[in-house]
Amino acid sequence: MATGTIAVRYARALFALAKEQSVIEEVYNDLTTLQILIKENRFFKLFLNTPTIPVKEKKNLVSKILQDKFNFLTLKFLLYVFEQRREEFTARMILKFIDFYNEENNIVPVNIKSANDITVKQVKEIEKIITEQLGKTPIIELNKNPELIGGYILTINDMQIDKSVKTALSKFEKCCLE
Repeated sequence: MATGTIAVRYARALFALAKEQSVIEEVYNDLTTLQILIKENRFFKLFLNTPTIPVKEKKNLVSKILQDKFNFLTLKFLLYVFEQRREEFTARMILKFIDFYNEENNIVPVNIKSANDITVKQVKEIEKIITEQLGKTPIIELNKNPELIGGYILTINDMQIDKSVKTALSKFEKCCLE
């Protein structure tokens, strides 16, 4: 079975259960916390993805750490993932769950990379334009990248708008060399 299919199936099942039990917000918050933990703690990521660590040991440790912090459904889901030996797909399952959550709540993730800091006023204007054009609520992530020289790169789902000086110079250089 393809890895994408596994992640989608598990995420869809968790989303349906969370919706049925009216705990979508709690599960979403748990999973975003877990996502950060996986991304920022290489030891936890290694722990999750190491197949030689026995399932029982993984379940005990995760239960002990997360029992009082995570919703019961989220914890049960993680333990089930361990039992099925699918822990290597956990990060993808989280991403798919977030996709389902965003779709359900009419949210669109937006990433803006810019050479300089973007002001609050600019962010509000971007939010307004995206809301008007897409009819969805944008969740904006800002990233500063001085290598862009100037301008920005706006990413919404799979669409990217590159208005950076770096790209413009690169295109100009290509044009001149031909």
